[in-house]
Amino acid sequence: MNVILLKILLYTFMDITSGIKTIDLTESMWILSNKSISISVNVPTSVHMALFKNGLINDPLVGYRDREYSWIADQNWIFEKQFSVSSSLLDSQSAIITFYGLDTVCDIFLNNEFIGRTENMFLAYAFSIKKQIKLQNSLKLVFFSPTLYSSNKSEYYFHNYGYQIPPVLAPKAQHGRSHQNFIRKEQCSFSWDWGPSFPTIGIWKSIIISFEDIFIDEFLVHLTHNDDKNTWQVVLEVIIRSSIKEALAVYGFGKFQKKQVLELHHDQSKITLEPIEVQDTEVELWWPIGYGKQVLYTAQVDIIHPVISLVTHKEVKFGFRKVELIQEPIEGSEGLSFYFKINKVPIFLKGANWIPADSFQERVTREVLENLINSSLDANMNALRVWGGGIYEQDLFYQLTDERGILVWQDLMFAVALYPVNEEFLEIVSKEIYFQVRRLQHHPSIIAWSGNNENEAAISQNWWNEVKPNKKRLTDDYVKLYVDTIWPIVRSEDPLRPYLFSSPSNGIHYKEEGYISKNPQNPLYGDVHFYDYKSNCWNVSIFPNPRFASEYGYQSYPSYFTLSKVTTDDELTWNSLLMNYRQHHAKGNEEIENLIKQNYKLPKQKNPLSYFLQMVYLSQIVQATCTKYESEHYRRMNGRLINGTGHTMGALYWQLNDIWQAPSWSSLEYGGRWKMLHYFVKDFFRETAVSGYVHNGYLNAFVVTDNPNLQKTYTLNVSVFTWDNFHPILNEKVEIDVLQTPSIPVYNRSINEVCPNEKCFVKFTLLPTQSNIIVSETNVFLTSFLAFNLTDPKIKVVSIDLVEPTIYKVTINAKHPAAFVWLETDLDGRFSDNGFIMAQQKVEVYFYGWSSNSGSFNSRLSNIESFNSRLSIFSLYDLYTLQDV
Repeated sequence: MNVILLKILLYTFMDITSGIKTIDLTESMWILSNKSISISVNVPTSVHMALFKNGLINDPLVGYRDREYSWIADQNWIFEKQFSVSSSLLDSQSAIITFYGLDTVCDIFLNNEFIGRTENMFLAYAFSIKKQIKLQNSLKLVFFSPTLYSSNKSEYYFHNYGYQIPPVLAPKAQHGRSHQNFIRKEQCSFSWDWGPSFPTIGIWKSIIISFEDIFIDEFLVHLTHNDDKNTWQVVLEVIIRSSIKEALAVYGFGKFQKKQVLELHHDQSKITLEPIEVQDTEVELWWPIGYGKQVLYTAQVDIIHPVISLVTHKEVKFGFRKVELIQEPIEGSEGLSFYFKINKVPIFLKGANWIPADSFQERVTREVLENLINSSLDANMNALRVWGGGIYEQDLFYQLTDERGILVWQDLMFAVALYPVNEEFLEIVSKEIYFQVRRLQHHPSIIAWSGNNENEAAISQNWWNEVKPNKKRLTDDYVKLYVDTIWPIVRSEDPLRPYLFSSPSNGIHYKEEGYISKNPQNPLYGDVHFYDYKSNCWNVSIFPNPRFASEYGYQSYPSYFTLSKVTTDDELTWNSLLMNYRQHHAKGNEEIENLIKQNYKLPKQKNPLSYFLQMVYLSQIVQATCTKYESEHYRRMNGRLINGTGHTMGALYWQLNDIWQAPSWSSLEYGGRWKMLHYFVKDFFRETAVSGYVHNGYLNAFVVTDNPNLQKTYTLNVSVFTWDNFHPILNEKVEIDVLQTPSIPVYNRSINEVCPNEKCFVKFTLLPTQSNIIVSETNVFLTSFLAFNLTDPKIKVVSIDLVEPTIYKVTINAKHPAAFVWLETDLDGRFSDNGFIMAQQKVEVYFYGWSSNSGSFNSRLSNIESFNSRLSIFSLYDLYTLQDV
């Protein structure tokens, strides 16, 4: 058929639609088996979860079961399914089966005929099955042990190429498996310093058979802004497989629609559609949270062929936003800036690092993701870094960050390891990067790609014994993977989004250093990762002045309510066998205890469980305060230089969430419960906040803001208290002019003038002038809690009121100031404030129950007596009495 005739037909028959021509094989039962087991299972599922749901193993997260169930990953497993196909579908010209996520190494057989192998968890695999498919079919997926596969690949590489790719062994403290860098699956599934070893096997995403004559694999959206013409150019691309030669594309978004005749090919091909140009005034911009609305548009494409009654549809959401990573000279500094602009506005990134929400992805539901994302927003974050040792997150994650306005720094999935660069591995990686960049590039929330986590630093700083003798070769391998292989793919599929080779790195300074910097943590360039578990975090001079802090943090233990789900009270003792086993960070407990002893006395309780719970509480105090001091330091360095360092434009602490119940750096426990740190994050990441600290004998305060154009004047109230009286020994007011910069000093006074014996604390309260609405408040301790004994604050709950079915108001009274007042309940939810310093006689705190936990939860919660019986309250003073709490 000639093109002109085809056009006439297509324009005439625009409304033709076709019936459903796909089969979803994940909507019914499968059989899972090995040499001794055969069970019926629903998919998606991992083998671990399938065995658990069928009662063949117990909850894998309890006790030492990551070790006890290691045999699961060491065996081969088979998933089988029988399915039928109608004769009408069999008459189709095409039949393609797509596996959107097989974990990981799998041979696929349809009707006993081999059709292909998968070797990458992060890649969708499509196979033509037109010759194999029948009315009645048998699909068999033979999964191979990931631990044996990776071990064999490592051994093969060493024997054939003559050198080892580190790390050769998993760190002893992690109780994990080795050689995860030789298999393209979730790297932390082999274990990490905050997570267990569960090298999963199974079907983790959909399996779809399509009988369409045209199949759209991916739909890309490219946006370019013309500043001179004040227009946006929208270029849409489709990745298509077709059994016909010509069709019509009807595409666009909203009222902006176009038509284009396409010449098609049997093989997968990328087609660039004719651009759409729109005026700035015709669309609304997408902004991160706090800067404007999150306006999303739906781009759609319909591929139409009226002669065979064909319509294939694909759509994605996108937003009009421009992202720039600014790396340019700074006056007064030898280095370069490093910050993001969104729609020409500089953005200070405030947030955390995201790790996989569960060892078993089938348990990461909408409820789980929404809880974690909403908790991020509740804590005033505007950014998350999806860390490179986990997974490219599910579509819903990015949908939520788009809708909520959370900026995403997206690592590619390479972390704390070096990787092979033989032809086979590079081919697998290339397909992965093409697939994932095409899949994700339309999301406006994603603002940068980063090639790996800490791999440049690992080479530069000789993290493993194998690096130094092979440094030249391993450096060449690094360049071959991230520069020669991955970078060109990212540029071709997403040319306008920034790409970093590694984190930390010196940004574009890599060009002068051959891609491996002598010091990838140079504070004059790029981003840094900073951890210091020895120095006293009350001394803010220990923190660097980087351009961007993309990792930093401190450990703590999760609550009793979280730990009690995976062990008995007998094991909940400090340095018990199980608690030490779950501490995957070498010397982690020792570091936590040393950090506590720098500023706090250890508990007096002799009861092992009470002592442990109070150490948990102290660990959370240390984590919360240290992360607060460091985060506020980075915010104070926004717009400031000290000896050329500073001009900090990002603070992403490590880490937001947990993958299991164990000590870690997280601010949210496994299950979503807020640690004390998360309550502190809510305060120190406020849009406008007061930040106080002590340095060289002086009490200082800054006001930091994300909005330096605020046309307001402020009043800073400075109140100095002793720990035995609610009446301040000093009250001052400081008037602050309109904030012209993101960080301004507002208070500086000798401690001797404020409190001669230093056994005081200072409360800074920031309010708009002539207003009683508190913008921000913070407390500064003038000396450590080692120097004196606290007075019994006599805190108690005096009333509880039901405000709404899942919201309670808790009124607390005290006779004296109280340090780190902590409220706990076993109910799922969070408080409006917690871990606070009580500097007044009466405080009201709200508890917000998570209503998504079902009606039974609501009925329990709406009973005041029940809520009261589940509520406990204590403060730092209670640790230093002989009474068990």
